Amino acid sequence: MQYLLFNNNTNYNSCDSDDNQDFFFTSDNNKHAYIWIKNWPDFYIKNNINFGFNNSLLLYGNKNSGKSHLSKIWQNINNATTLHWQDVKNRNPRYIIKPNSYYVIEDIDNIQNEEKIMHIMNIVNELNSYLLFTSKKSIPEMQLKLPDLISRLNSIPVIELPYPDENSIIEIIKYKLKCKQLKLDDDLILLIINLFDYHNTNIDNIIKNIDYLSLQYSSNINRTFIKNHINEIISKDISSNIT
Repeated sequence: MQYLLFNNNTNYNSCDSDDNQDFFFTSDNNKHAYIWIKNWPDFYIKNNINFGFNNSLLLYGNKNSGKSHLSKIWQNINNATTLHWQDVKNRNPRYIIKPNSYYVIEDIDNIQNEEKIMHIMNIVNELNSYLLFTSKKSIPEMQLKLPDLISRLNSIPVIELPYPDENSIIEIIKYKLKCKQLKLDDDLILLIINLFDYHNTNIDNIIKNIDYLSLQYSSNINRTFIKNHINEIISKDISSNIT
């Protein structure tokens, strides 16, 4: 079963942004993560649900599973601030974290300073603030060395975000094509999915590049066009130059 899920003020017909932060297409395999992100922490506070160090939450999943998208949704809901590691690694968290505030730290699996992460979690809890971590790895896969940090992370909600299934990917592509005022037949969308590993490919780049190349070559988007321009379609350079 599939669901089209939006923030309360979302207009499905609105495509004001190529990365519509309100739109998130779910199926049964990722709906659980979406519900957590939409309801944490307010629902759990109101219902007195305790997870130990429950002022933090870890959302993990592989590349292109949708972690950054969900973290942006949570950030929008809670007016949260993203803490970039380069900006905080040499600063005392007490001068960064404010009381009753919301924060996001992405890709903690890439961060080497385990003591600093633990310190940030302590301050967040102490000041009754809230912190969303994202990671490409689960806690065991991070191979952390600091026992206190492992203990703290094991006491918080940990939510896995699986890849969208193929049917979800098809619907996502249709939506993004609609935002570009493009319409492709289902068999052509299936060809795109089969030619490009959507687990390791940025769908937005693919859509932008197809749109750009079809205009550049004044060509209809068909099977021949897709196959003739595979290398250009998967190139990051083309889409990064599009405004």
